[in-house]
Amino acid sequence: MTTRSVQDHREPPSSHAPLLGWTRRSAAIVVAGGALIGGLGVQPASGAVAPTASAWPATRIAVPDGAQAGGARIAYGGEGTTLVDWATAATAPDTAVASSVLTIGPDGTRRPVVALPWSIAAPPVVDGNGAGLLLGGPKSTFTRRGLGWASVTSGAVGPWQKLTTANVVGDPSLSVNRRGDAVAVWVEERGESRRVRAAVRPAGKRFRAPVTLVPFVADSSEHLASVASAVASNGRVLVAVSGLVAGSRVAAWVGTVKVGFGGRLAVGSQENSSNVGTTITTDGRALVVWGSQRAGIEAHSPWVVRAASLERGAQKFGRVQTVDRGGIEAFRHGPVRVVRGPKGTATAAWGTAGEMSGSVRVAASTRTGRFGAFDDIAGSSSFSGLDVRSDGVAVVTWQSVSSTPSPLGGAFTFYTLGAALRPAGGSFGAVESLGSADVAAFGPSFGHALAKPAFNPRTGRPSVAVVVHDGPGTPPVLEIRTR
Repeated sequence: MTTRSVQDHREPPSSHAPLLGWTRRSAAIVVAGGALIGGLGVQPASGAVAPTASAWPATRIAVPDGAQAGGARIAYGGEGTTLVDWATAATAPDTAVASSVLTIGPDGTRRPVVALPWSIAAPPVVDGNGAGLLLGGPKSTFTRRGLGWASVTSGAVGPWQKLTTANVVGDPSLSVNRRGDAVAVWVEERGESRRVRAAVRPAGKRFRAPVTLVPFVADSSEHLASVASAVASNGRVLVAVSGLVAGSRVAAWVGTVKVGFGGRLAVGSQENSSNVGTTITTDGRALVVWGSQRAGIEAHSPWVVRAASLERGAQKFGRVQTVDRGGIEAFRHGPVRVVRGPKGTATAAWGTAGEMSGSVRVAASTRTGRFGAFDDIAGSSSFSGLDVRSDGVAVVTWQSVSSTPSPLGGAFTFYTLGAALRPAGGSFGAVESLGSADVAAFGPSFGHALAKPAFNPRTGRPSVAVVVHDGPGTPPVLEIRTR
């Protein structure tokens, strides 16, 4: 498949002052984008003093795309290269969905936007040398027909290289380490059966032929399987699978990019609706965190979050820990994210049952893989993303939805976004919502969570990328907001 260059920009090096306030006394940030419509809807923590909007200047970039654009995501390389992707589509139902990619060099040089004829399925990743990696394939609104990968070098996207021609369902997972080792995992569908496949790539080489981790099993559930991956600095890989395709227990595989995967490992029990996250800590511990509930047409149990870990050299996962017993019996099938921190620790985040009426919770683990009590960060919100800096500073983001009467009749629905910061060794501080944007600008049908945060390793600053509309009928604009 070919790509086309749309436009060229150049951005001067950042002139921001050094990031201040990363202390216990000032542990709050906010991430949001879009037209300031009002009704911000995210409540600050008790007694918290929120920072001002001026702390989050936005770089605005015109989006040279079609009728719809949304679902922007941002990633950083170890030397500061920025990679942003977003989805594009026309307004017709079941039309082709494509993606665009923007690369910004460590010196602020903005490469030409590249419009792809295929859709990026997993968040983009960048290694320590600034080389990007994309995972995706041809996609209509409802179906992804095949999956492949492409490299990104100095803003240029290489040719799409096929991994499978099967229909791919759910959200694939892609991970890379600093030297460029990578692992990808996805779920394929054939009729009313599904299977799980994965592929590894040693640094500087092509992906090896995919291997089947779970063969086709009967699974026509509307609750799709969830997959997650991680790759350590030494090339050790971890893949986890939850959902009906995995059976009654969450399953995991460990291996290396050179040798491939070992045998299937049982992690812990699950219900039929679930979501999983993984990481490998700096001590080499494989950590799996998952949420699940029993659900059909209605929810029949709370959304319960559990965790288990595999110590380096061990042959089986340790005792399962219940991190959050949940509350009400309401639907919740949202992301569960776990990110490694310093000295063998990790941080996990998730949302409680109730979608936008739920809350965002975060918990930290010790180097033994056991989590402490969770913190309730934001109410009436849905969890979006989490990132942790190498020194333990963490940022979590969320979204909430509101509506207001439209002058054209009916209701105008929009999102509000927020975030909170946890200093190294401290607790999450104040939270604030900064702005709103209409639903169409973000394109929830693209399947991307909004405002996933990422720390720039070179500057230590967190950013998010969002596509916004300044008003009804206005063209989309990409905003990169950086603290």
